[in-house]
Amino acid sequence: MKNQTLSKEQMDHLEQLGLSTKNSSIKVFDSIHGDVLYYSSESEELVGVDEDEMYKHYSTFTLYDILKVLPRTIDECILSIDFDYCCFEYYYYSYDGPTSWHKIYFNSIENIMDGAYEMLVWAIENGYLNSIIKKHENI
Repeated sequence: MKNQTLSKEQMDHLEQLGLSTKNSSIKVFDSIHGDVLYYSSESEELVGVDEDEMYKHYSTFTLYDILKVLPRTIDECILSIDFDYCCFEYYYYSYDGPTSWHKIYFNSIENIMDGAYEMLVWAIENGYLNSIIKKHENI
């Protein structure tokens, strides 16, 4: 599950950028003994977990959580994620005609979660999620 969620450091960075992480779908618990447990945020109780044993707890995003936050379009460019040979490519693109198109953002990375995280940070830093950030500031 570790490769299917963002790290604590990545989640902290998103919060520093102003993105609310309260709607994340996974809760992570690190125990004193080094065990890491993952629970759906929708779970009502932690079965078999002694909460006194826990020393770290945080919420984290899955790929689905990131895709729910990313805008589907930016300036008429469409969000696209492709698997190309050995890596995932993330970009916003639009067709200018039958044979030409342009990208406004592009990254290519082997780990799908790292690529989605970088795209989310790019969207925040370039002001494409300002409406979401402002809603969080007013809460």
